[in-house]
Amino acid sequence: MSPLPPSLQPLLELLALLALLGATPPATAEMSQAVWHRALVSQAQLDAAATSESFQVSDEILCAALANNAPWCHLLTYEGTTCVLYDVVVDSVDAAAPDATIPCRTRHRNVCIVEGAPLPHGAKLVHDCFPSLCWNRAIIPNHDDAVSSTCDGPFSQTSSGCIYLYKQPTDWCKAREYCLSLQSDLAIVSSEGFAALQEYFAAETPAEGVWVGVKRRKWLDGRAVAQEEWHSSEPNGNVESCARMFTHNVQKGDKYQLYDRTCSVDSYFSLCMRQ
Repeated sequence: MSPLPPSLQPLLELLALLALLGATPPATAEMSQAVWHRALVSQAQLDAAATSESFQVSDEILCAALANNAPWCHLLTYEGTTCVLYDVVVDSVDAAAPDATIPCRTRHRNVCIVEGAPLPHGAKLVHDCFPSLCWNRAIIPNHDDAVSSTCDGPFSQTSSGCIYLYKQPTDWCKAREYCLSLQSDLAIVSSEGFAALQEYFAAETPAEGVWVGVKRRKWLDGRAVAQEEWHSSEPNGNVESCARMFTHNVQKGDKYQLYDRTCSVDSYFSLCMRQ
């Protein structure tokens, strides 16, 4: 029997490896259309993988073909002849972390990573209790679908914007859902507009505090809360906390400031805003 041509050796190697994976051999077109983007990953990210498999292959193309036939695989590394498949999700466009020094290839480019799963650019989802979009690797509120630009109904135009103070105690998520039902969102302000928000609360004097659009120490538009917007003792809770506007003694002239609070506490009013 004549020996197999050298050009067929990689194919036989791939078929043998696919048999180990229990995968169906791919069509040639499927193999050629697979795109694995260059990226960098940290050892800590690889160590956190829930699933990984290692193979000895003669070429990185064979490694990619194996990865393409492992639906759970999001990332591969190839060094020497060692191909390792991982279920770790990395975006090739994101700036690599300082400790990300290991070359790899990833399935994903320009995606949002939500709880370890990739979402494509433009995908809609509910995030932090609000209709949102994956947009250029960031999750942003989808106000176009949810928020009215008309200041009517229970809303009033003030120096802080078009707002409505909902005076029923609730938790932060339900507060946001309630604002959504009114085609609005929890109130956010610019750094220049924070003083006007303080003046509004000083006039209304709600006793227990009011949920506003702050979570993870950022306003919902992505702006980090300025230190002067926090009370002097804040923030002092979990980084995942939400925030309320509150003062201990408005009669003495104390201004309303932000206090962080566990989002599930259902004791506060809500300030809804239309942009």
